[in-house]
Amino acid sequence: MGMSFHMQAVKPTADGRLVDIPGQEMRAWVPNNQLFGVLDRIEERKRRGGLQPSLFPWYQKSFDYDSGRQPAPADCCRPRDVLSSLQTVERELQKNSSRYPFESAFWLLNADGTRNRLDSTSVYYRGKPCRLFGDERGVWAVETNTPLAFPVHHDLTELAEVTARFQPDGPDVAIRIERTSFLVANTAILQKLKQLCLVALPHDALLLTSIG
Repeated sequence: MGMSFHMQAVKPTADGRLVDIPGQEMRAWVPNNQLFGVLDRIEERKRRGGLQPSLFPWYQKSFDYDSGRQPAPADCCRPRDVLSSLQTVERELQKNSSRYPFESAFWLLNADGTRNRLDSTSVYYRGKPCRLFGDERGVWAVETNTPLAFPVHHDLTELAEVTARFQPDGPDVAIRIERTSFLVANTAILQKLKQLCLVALPHDALLLTSIG
């Protein structure tokens, strides 16, 4: 099981401790690999290879409970600052959508009218055994039964649909290629974290982030 990114609304006490604000709406978690994938791509593009302070300190300063100490107000961020950062992420992905990879999926129409979603699948394409898949550079049918060290990649990136077979002598099947922009694919994550910021604001709360 992968690690998760956690964000919790907290209040400082007079003696410098932190107490959780009760309520399910006062906390949020997302798969850390997904959130890191979003922020890392933006930082990579913005930094252009130079050393700069992190664009997302609320993520970089995530508290480590394995440190053996208790979190303090200095480990937290203001909801307004986190919200502004998340809005900056959205604007960047909206403005420069073409600079970030889309996600792809394959849809197979069944005889009963239902559809199956496939992230990748093995087929016969142009008579050759291939694997259909998408990556950061495009959508491909890569030949799998080949002695070549670098097998032939058929570029399907600009196609809305591909015709293939699941058996060498089977019928032709139309497989629809679906593309989702990087922003749309990650909207749910950004919305969840933004909502917590908005809920925390009227409570004069701080946000404590952690990964675990």
